[in-house]
Amino acid sequence: MLQPDLTGDFKSLLKDAWQRRVGFLQDPITDCYRIFHGYVEGFPGVSIDRYGDCAIINKKAPLPIADGDLVRILTGLFPFQSIVIKSHQKLDSQDGQNVRYLLGGPVPLPLKVKEHGDYYFADRDSIHSNGLFLDARPARQWIKKNASSRRVYNMFAHTGSLGVAAKLGGAREVVHIDKNRDLVDKIRFNYEFNGLVPDPRGLVIGDIYYHLPRAIKWQQKFDAIILDPPPRVPVPPRAPKHRPVGQDFATLIATCCKILDKDGWLLCIYHDFRKSHDTFDQEMIAASGGTLTPIWRGQADEDFWETDPERKTRMTAFSMVGSLGR
Repeated sequence: MLQPDLTGDFKSLLKDAWQRRVGFLQDPITDCYRIFHGYVEGFPGVSIDRYGDCAIINKKAPLPIADGDLVRILTGLFPFQSIVIKSHQKLDSQDGQNVRYLLGGPVPLPLKVKEHGDYYFADRDSIHSNGLFLDARPARQWIKKNASSRRVYNMFAHTGSLGVAAKLGGAREVVHIDKNRDLVDKIRFNYEFNGLVPDPRGLVIGDIYYHLPRAIKWQQKFDAIILDPPPRVPVPPRAPKHRPVGQDFATLIATCCKILDKDGWLLCIYHDFRKSHDTFDQEMIAASGGTLTPIWRGQADEDFWETDPERKTRMTAFSMVGSLGR
């Protein structure tokens, strides 16, 4: 019996996916986007993203082609200078390495990419993420357009791209908070790439479940809050009796509303595909006690090609009821 031509099949799938993204390839002010969304384009568990001249492959399932074939396919589509493959920790990694360079090699300089003319840090070497979440691109654009003169609280900041988008939009102050100390330098990269200087007081290493009650106690107010928790918020060490559910929006929204200025906005990014966009929004409104109302809704761009829009990352900005903003 003839064996299936897995290399040929995968090459065909990648070419088809590449053609769907011709508009991104021709965009002179953006050089980072998803080029293969395997969940709906033929290989569930495999995604490939372009970050400038680097291709990053994230693999949560075995990819049945050889590394050399994969390099030839990708460089046949675009002249990548480096290709990195990141294998999920549940997979048996080659030579005990979860992050491997198939082309090029480790580079000491940070990877700088361009999105709508702004610059952001991308992470070649972290197994946990690529540093810049491409599906949040519409959120960064909305934040940039609506941050002028605002004091912004960027919770679960990660590498800080959402907060930096606010600064690029004229925010008077941005406070980033994340419990991972290693991310601070990566936040600084995002500032430096855009000719900005971060305020050290705005780079907070800590547990949000500790800092939010303190902000309430000190009567702090923010007129913009960015809320992008991970898909599963871990148990906070400062509040070990609290057991977060998923992104823990019910708890976080109720608390955030106490520090949100009456003319402010709050932006949420949803990662749970089991719930619809409408369901999430209603849950946010309920958690706020009816004080929030949606003012903008978005979803991941067309590089995250999906047949069902509810399978995309979705986002909603809210204002306080009765407020028209500034």
